[in-house]
Amino acid sequence: MKGIELARAYYEACGKPMLDRGFADVRGRIAAGLCGHGSECFGFDDEISRDHDFEPGFCLWITEEDDRAFGFRLFRAYGKLPREFMGVTMRQKSLLGSEYKGVHTIRQFYSFYVGDRLPETPGEWLQIPDFYLAEATNGQVFEDPLGEFTRIRQALLNRPQDVRLKKLGSCVFHMAQLGQYNYARCMNHGEPAAAAVALSDFCKNAAQAVFLLNNAYAPYY
Repeated sequence: MKGIELARAYYEACGKPMLDRGFADVRGRIAAGLCGHGSECFGFDDEISRDHDFEPGFCLWITEEDDRAFGFRLFRAYGKLPREFMGVTMRQKSLLGSEYKGVHTIRQFYSFYVGDRLPETPGEWLQIPDFYLAEATNGQVFEDPLGEFTRIRQALLNRPQDVRLKKLGSCVFHMAQLGQYNYARCMNHGEPAAAAVALSDFCKNAAQAVFLLNNAYAPYY
């Protein structure tokens, strides 16, 4: 089972009843899902990657105003959810672990990736690494009755096309420089280590170009 599937099943079985039971009056203001850091949010997780962060859990996102009103109560309620689900147990966090699951404000989640506000100018868009935008828009939103979390998510998915083309042009330029020129020269000079570096950077830019051609954000390496 993929981590995102485990998260949704855990939310349906444990999270929803907790919200319906203890937060019925503000139920329409709480978004839920699993997005952000980690291979499971991209759907890349497998047996090997279960050495950290593979556990039952999901994210709950609320506004700053709601955090002041009932955030601590929601945090406490989330902490009382079962620590074992479908044979998978929550673990003590390792040095490789992260705290991306649980209760967060919408601003807290997105500000880590894009700062205090959404990018507006081409320059502001270009300053944000694609792997940050990939993490900010990956995973699944299980439900968002208020719509604020999804509104920001959709705005980040709608990158201006001139910014995308600018990045694509940069990738193609570096592919030519690294793959067609530097790699061959390094090999002719008898420098296989330098050639390997050039080849590695060529592959990185080629992969990023594929994502850009598909109007998508390339994740981490």
